Amino acid sequence: MNVDYILKKFKQFSYGQFLVFGIGLLTVPILTRVVTPEDMGKYSLFDTISQLAYAMVILGLDQSFIRFYNEENEKGKSKLLRICTIISTFVLIIIALIGMIFYKKISYFIVGKESFTIYILLVFQVFLLVLYRFTTSQIRMSQKAFLFSFLQTLQRLCFIIVAYLFFLKTSTNYFILICGCILSYLVTIIWGILSERKIWRMHSTQKMQSSLRDILIYGIPFIFTSALTWLFQSIDKIMINAYWDYYEVGIYSGAMNIVKLLNIFQSAFVISWVPLVYEYRKKNPNDTSFYVIANRIVSYIMIMLATILILFKDVIIKFLGSEYSQAVGIFPFLLLMPIMYTISETTSLGINFSKKTYYHVIISAVAAICNILLNVILVPKYGAIGAAIATGISYFVFFILRTIISNKLFKVEYKLFSFIGSIIIMYIYCFYASFWSDGWLFYIIGLATMLFYTIIFRDVINLGWRYIKK
Repeated sequence: MNVDYILKKFKQFSYGQFLVFGIGLLTVPILTRVVTPEDMGKYSLFDTISQLAYAMVILGLDQSFIRFYNEENEKGKSKLLRICTIISTFVLIIIALIGMIFYKKISYFIVGKESFTIYILLVFQVFLLVLYRFTTSQIRMSQKAFLFSFLQTLQRLCFIIVAYLFFLKTSTNYFILICGCILSYLVTIIWGILSERKIWRMHSTQKMQSSLRDILIYGIPFIFTSALTWLFQSIDKIMINAYWDYYEVGIYSGAMNIVKLLNIFQSAFVISWVPLVYEYRKKNPNDTSFYVIANRIVSYIMIMLATILILFKDVIIKFLGSEYSQAVGIFPFLLLMPIMYTISETTSLGINFSKKTYYHVIISAVAAICNILLNVILVPKYGAIGAAIATGISYFVFFILRTIISNKLFKVEYKLFSFIGSIIIMYIYCFYASFWSDGWLFYIIGLATMLFYTIIFRDVINLGWRYIKK
């Protein structure tokens, strides 16, 4: 597997992500001008709760599907896909029936009133998330990059079109956003299944190479990991809503919309990285140089992108509209979420290679506890900014734990000393940008940090220059 092949695959899987980036860049300002912070907060809580339910019903089978996919022949892959989907759907039905007992409390927490309609939409959304996950995972693992990219773009476009059409007729509130999200997933799933109908229809009595026991044992630890990851990633919104109100949650969500632009680069990398890294590991079990190079490249790109976004934060916030102007001090620390997560994907390979996925539970638990404690301390006094700081620090803990544990299971000589130095400087700059960022000194410090990163990662610059010359 040479560099040209890797970059080719990365570009193919990235097309959809960059299209989504372009769509987001154009439409986020529209949404934040037609949706009030209160409605944005309610929609954000709906999405947060649906992600929790999804983490519970998926049973980690999405990870099992990815892990065992390449060990099956074509008919085995079809059977693996159907089994994982059916089990997750069955679990959803059971949990949904039990949850009906508490639907009043659930809906009241999300939108501030009792609504059976909201509960039904929540259950349907979770079902669509399950189908969407398995549909796109199958396409991703079969490395049909163009189709995958197209579906990513289609989902976002449908959501925006629905929200915008309703805005032209009436006004866009949280209910319209929920319906738009559901419809976008529905259209995308139907397109994806029809495009891959051969593998969905394929039937065989032939046994899979992987037993149901193996699939469940590998996936079950991810139930706890996913739930803890959800807690890790969502406690901020819950704490803000508990101590403040929907408005503050909406401001926080507005800042998160900026971070999602960087999340697109994260997704572009992770989507192409996972199939490639398993393929590389299979062909080159003793070679670790590839992982070191990938880590250096990804680290430099993500850190530079985040710094550029922080430098232009005053300009970027204007795109959100005047109602979201308070988000200017929130998003610098939130940018550390995609940075630390993406980079940790290149340093946590040993956990999955060794199949000791229970370590993910331990890591997520420690990071979640850290996040909860920091939120309890910071949110009551500082609100959304406090939640952002808690999230940024917790993700550094998350990265350190993933890297240390993985390296004990699968030794790779990463250049962590220079990276840690860069991250510490970035955390200091984020803190400065959140509280004191007036005048030319802010820009001078930002440019100086970018120069420092370039010196630290000069090996990446040299590699890029050699590739361009070639």
